[in-house]
Amino acid sequence: MPYDEPYRPRFHFSPPSGWMNDPNGMVFYRGVYHLFYQYHPNGIVWGPMHWGHAVSSDLVRWRHLPIAMAPDDHLGAIFSGSVVVDKHNSSGLFPGGEGLVALFTHADKQQQQSLAYSMDEGLTWTKYAGNPVIANTPDDDIPNDFRDPKVSWNDEFQTWLMVLAVKDHAELWTAPDLIHWTKNSEFGLGKGCTAGVWECPDLFRLPVQGDPATRRWVLLASLNPGGPNQGGSATQYFIGDLVQTDGKIRFESDQTTTKWLDYGKDNYAGVTWSNVEEGRALVVGWMSNWQYADKTPATTWRGAMTMTRELTLIRKSGEYWVASHPLAAYEPLELQQLLAVDLLECGTPCIVGPDLAVSRVEAFFESPSPVFGLELRTPAGASLKIGFDRRELQVFIDRSGLGGEVFHWALGGKQVAPYPVGTEAASFTAFLDESSVEVYFGDGTTVITDLVFPERRFVELRGISEAGGGKVDLNVWKLGTIW
Repeated sequence: MPYDEPYRPRFHFSPPSGWMNDPNGMVFYRGVYHLFYQYHPNGIVWGPMHWGHAVSSDLVRWRHLPIAMAPDDHLGAIFSGSVVVDKHNSSGLFPGGEGLVALFTHADKQQQQSLAYSMDEGLTWTKYAGNPVIANTPDDDIPNDFRDPKVSWNDEFQTWLMVLAVKDHAELWTAPDLIHWTKNSEFGLGKGCTAGVWECPDLFRLPVQGDPATRRWVLLASLNPGGPNQGGSATQYFIGDLVQTDGKIRFESDQTTTKWLDYGKDNYAGVTWSNVEEGRALVVGWMSNWQYADKTPATTWRGAMTMTRELTLIRKSGEYWVASHPLAAYEPLELQQLLAVDLLECGTPCIVGPDLAVSRVEAFFESPSPVFGLELRTPAGASLKIGFDRRELQVFIDRSGLGGEVFHWALGGKQVAPYPVGTEAASFTAFLDESSVEVYFGDGTTVITDLVFPERRFVELRGISEAGGGKVDLNVWKLGTIW
């Protein structure tokens, strides 16, 4: 399997060959994390969607498995969906035991919700003979953007709960058995960002950090277009509560501003693993953007996933926020400390060599300047800047200095995001992997993920300060590969 092509990620998941987009069907079962994903095995542009399949014991190192599901002549391609453990055989599909059930979108002339099941721990799948389980015909008056079911068991209401994306909002459906579904409610009409089509919703509950007795529901809603930086695709979130009235479950949120899970160009369609321990949310997203996903440099493959992140819920400045944190499971990838510099004068270069291209960089700043940060440079002088702007109360990644003819023309230049809420210290952790950078600012409430395609690998770091002065502590670790 060739994993030495230019720009191929070394520790992010990418397909062995072919095109990949949204993650779906993620489930933890009997000690194994399953990652299914939208997959076109016969080309490096979007095509007839299959479910690719990989497994891991730690959410970092992956093993590829055969394709899980392929399109069929009757109902069409296999779009996004989810997998749950039917522990008590509520579906009736597992006499005397339990098994895995996938709910997904069949896409042909209409988008409909279908079911498949596995009796061998996810290795092979049988499509339910009664598909679709939620039909959509032209007479149903349902938009054809009707997709991406995310299903979970709700203990409080003792029912299976599905959240669906329907054009510019989400719908909640319930079923006693994963087969016979009833629509309950809608959420999102006129809320948050509605500039594009909603996709890949998710709904889960998290405890508040420092107050574990308080739990709130989080609704993720990806949309395209409408992202926070030059449009394109991105994922917003809402924090609220589930309530039941007259037997119908609905999601309520008094959130008045749009909040983004990631402010970069390249984190989309992220959803969480099911069947993990209560109170945890482990998420991965597709690391690309529909504005240019089919144009990125590629040879035999196209598409990668973000790092797996853990989401937590924090309360600051009178509001709730979702924070993202890289999994501790990535720490064993640290092979060698390349650099440890205390209070480097801004402007002074540190040459760390080509290993910087696959690395973790920690930066802590002491700067009087209103704009300051870190610059990564190639031998030819192309640069990527990561920093803080106190005047605008923003953080940023600036890709406009990458130069060359590889892909910089489509990448959207400078990405900005709000200064982390309630964060005084100016610090970030950045993960670089050949053709991407993921930056966690401060407490993780602000994250920027971007693809980067420098014509040569980054080899140098230096602090930058608009008004002069300032110092930075730097720690850099070379990261190992998972392939």
